[in-house]
Amino acid sequence: MASPNNTRSANALLDRLRQTPLRRGSIPKGRMRLKHEMSSAVEAEGVPAALAQRIAFQLVFKFTDAELGDRDVWTALGRQLQQETSRLRTHVGLVDRQIVTALLKVSASQVEEFLEELRTADRAIARTILNAALEAAEPLAAGRRYLAAYRDVTRQLETIDPTVARTLANATFTTGAPGKKAVELLERFAALMRRFDAEPDFERIVSKATWRAVNPLEAVEAFVGQYNPVMVGLVSSGVETHVARMLAGLSGFRGPF
Repeated sequence: MASPNNTRSANALLDRLRQTPLRRGSIPKGRMRLKHEMSSAVEAEGVPAALAQRIAFQLVFKFTDAELGDRDVWTALGRQLQQETSRLRTHVGLVDRQIVTALLKVSASQVEEFLEELRTADRAIARTILNAALEAAEPLAAGRRYLAAYRDVTRQLETIDPTVARTLANATFTTGAPGKKAVELLERFAALMRRFDAEPDFERIVSKATWRAVNPLEAVEAFVGQYNPVMVGLVSSGVETHVARMLAGLSGFRGPF
């Protein structure tokens, strides 16, 4: 069992590591052995290899030999990281790739508390924003900006349809376009819908059919370009409007999409 002093030293190193941005570059050859010894000690406590290696890299890069302590401190560090890894897997449902990314920058308790903060604000978008925020240099600050941007987007799109606003706003964060870019994309979508005099039902069809395309806005225009002629043809042939709308939304009626 790690001594209280070693545990305190390990926790202090982790706290200090997370208070500063991640460093990039090359470690001097003379310190490569130290990095390897640290990562081996940390990994031996059940920490994913990728996390052990990246933690050791950052520690060797940021701190002096005297600050880093000895193998007993590194073992205590590994035990702390193993516990945090287990918490994020069990309580938050993160996968190892997300855990490695998160624990370099924030603690497990910070992730749990932030997810609860997001759920309190808007449960439907909480997980999506958390996943996007973990990729940022400062996850907590970024996540709060993303939440504010999401709310701005949904407010702007309420004039279209509340369910469409939520669907599209959620999709932009899922596809990696949070913040200002999301607002711009969704404003352009709203403009397209106004240009085509779209009804709410049609907006929902378009949002589901096109927003996961590589280029959603081009997909919207292509969808509408194929949808309208089919819709007109079906209605003119006697098909009821609501049936025509459903059939026109199917790719088989519009050709390959």
